[in-house]
Amino acid sequence: MPNGKSPLDILMAVMRDRFASKDFDAAVAIAKAVAPFVHPKPRARTVGASIDTLRDQQLVELSRGGDEGTGVTEED
Repeated sequence: MPNGKSPLDILMAVMRDRFASKDFDAAVAIAKAVAPFVHPKPRARTVGASIDTLRDQQLVELSRGGDEGTGVTEED
C-alpha cells in the first residue's frame, strides 16, 4: 500500500472514529464487516471416538480446546 496502511487498517480506524463520535450504528456495521478478518472461525474438528468412550480427562482436554490423546483431528 502506498501509505503503508492496509484496507483492514483503514476500516479499523474509521470504525474507531465512528465509535468515538457516538455513531454506533456505523461502528457496528464496520465491525461486522471486519470481524471475519480479525477473528477467523475455528477449524472444524472430528472426534475419532464416541463421547461415551472418552475418559473424563480427555473430555476436560477437549473442553479446553486441546486434543492431546483424544482422537481429535483437524479437518482440511
